[in-house]
Amino acid sequence: MATIIGSVGKDGMTAASLKRAQEWSAAVFPDEVLSYYLDDHTFIGVVGATIANTGDYIAAVDASFDPRYMLDLYLMHGEACVDQLEGSYSFVVWHRSLKKVLLAVDHMGARPMYYSDSDDSFVFCSQFDGVLAVSDVQPVFNPDCIQEYATRNLDATLTYVNGIHRLTAAGYFYFAVNKKRKIRKASGFAYRKMDVPTTDTDWVAAYQELLRQAVTNALLPDVTVGVTLSGGLDSSAIACLLADALARVGQTLHCFCATVPEGFPDFITDERIYMQAVADKYPNIKLHFIDIPEAGIFDGLDKAIKTEPTFPNVFHYHDRAILEAAKACGVKQLYTGYGGDYFASWQGDSVAFAYWLKARYMRSFRLLKQRAYAEGVSLQRS
Repeated sequence: MATIIGSVGKDGMTAASLKRAQEWSAAVFPDEVLSYYLDDHTFIGVVGATIANTGDYIAAVDASFDPRYMLDLYLMHGEACVDQLEGSYSFVVWHRSLKKVLLAVDHMGARPMYYSDSDDSFVFCSQFDGVLAVSDVQPVFNPDCIQEYATRNLDATLTYVNGIHRLTAAGYFYFAVNKKRKIRKASGFAYRKMDVPTTDTDWVAAYQELLRQAVTNALLPDVTVGVTLSGGLDSSAIACLLADALARVGQTLHCFCATVPEGFPDFITDERIYMQAVADKYPNIKLHFIDIPEAGIFDGLDKAIKTEPTFPNVFHYHDRAILEAAKACGVKQLYTGYGGDYFASWQGDSVAFAYWLKARYMRSFRLLKQRAYAEGVSLQRS
């Protein structure tokens, strides 16, 4: 993955931003080169990739596509190019003659982008530490993130530091130098052209094909691929799709399985049998069982904060063990089914409840009946 970094601001300020970015990138990526573009208003850099520069347009991308493709798309659609992309990406385009910048992340927010916005400059980077290094923001703790976490509002734009924010899913900026800056949202629907299914069977088939495309289109070429496999529906579906695609090119899929130690108390479910069932179906799957470390939520918390500048989940120490195992296997692309219960395997309980709260009882009851019928459950009292 590439690391994008840059700043947009008043005349002459960007040279100082570039110098700080060079010092930061040399310390963090000693074996990589920072490619960059610089003028009086803008500095755009990228580590691990190259800058596309056509004279009036400059682009840096963190994606599987080439930055020149991004420029072609911008020339065709302008700001609306954000609705023509799919997959995971983040990018920045600088339109030099108009002095306008377009900064965007994908529709799922898979590739991060952090920023700070002040009267003098707008600084951005796909790594949190990069914004701290380049901007004048003082690292003052942001207490709002604790309240958000405790109340489970989970404002994903907040970070630990006051003045530094995260650009979230489908978010983008498009603004001119010294003009007001406001987050916009991509619709993501312009490219989705398909015949609308008419039966349940057709809907299932259409969803399966879309999921297959989403998983396989994101595959990076010539890298070792892994997936976190829990044995549940979401991660198992992704593992099966990946294993099938990788088997066609003779490649192994590494599955990292978080498990409880053998002989653990019975009330903790050991799901090895489900993980093994997936592996038995595909010979190119290699399972890596990772026992829960003997640690608590406060152990290694400082490392978790450095990894992700938002509140880590309570199993951060376990996640770190998985990431360390993946790194040891040389994995460069790691898939996960985390969050799938909000999408792929989501059962829609909250929809029926929302209708009930709005006094739309018939519609709520109709959804409950559909769910009961699908699961073979009777709503009648015995």
